[in-house]
Amino acid sequence: MKIGEDKLNALTGRIVTEFGAMASAPLVLLGDRLGLYKAMAGAGPMTADQLSDKSGLRLRYAREWLNAQAASGFVEYDPRENSFTLTPEAALVLCDDSSPTVMVVGLECLASLYLDLDKVQKAFVDGTGLGWHEHHPSCYHEPSISAARRRAAEAGVGDRVTFEAAGAKTYPDRGFDLIAFFDCLHDMGDLVGAAETPFNRVFEARI
Repeated sequence: MKIGEDKLNALTGRIVTEFGAMASAPLVLLGDRLGLYKAMAGAGPMTADQLSDKSGLRLRYAREWLNAQAASGFVEYDPRENSFTLTPEAALVLCDDSSPTVMVVGLECLASLYLDLDKVQKAFVDGTGLGWHEHHPSCYHEPSISAARRRAAEAGVGDRVTFEAAGAKTYPDRGFDLIAFFDCLHDMGDLVGAAETPFNRVFEARI
């Protein structure tokens, strides 16, 4: 069998790139959880010593984290000043919770995929499937509900709106005039059941 070296090298390079992405993801999560991106946002160029002082992180780890971020292209590095900068664009993606382009939280869900690997493997073999409720808790939505409540309070409307975590088919009937799905219906395990519930709650009640 003849091996195409160009194809082999291209695939090998692709896998190496995937290795880099997988190795970098935990450091991005640490940057989010430890508030490192937020510490850098709007601060301009920072040295490892300055980030260590501002965040309370040990200097050695601050330096290693910054180097990794620069290698991944998430922060900019100035070799003359030995400083690192989180650009406004990077802040929108990595630490601005109000930004429509913030993506760092998505890595929490990706991390849960590895924690669920044994469950997914079993589903592949016996065909039983795996419901969203069976995934690792990183996939649950309670943190989103908590964030929504906090933002409502900050906006001064916490006494007029409520946010709750409830099943798509079991939430209480409170005489809703409108029930909407926002980028979620396709992820539900029982699409028909999830769609029938609002029909029964809203439309049939008014026939």
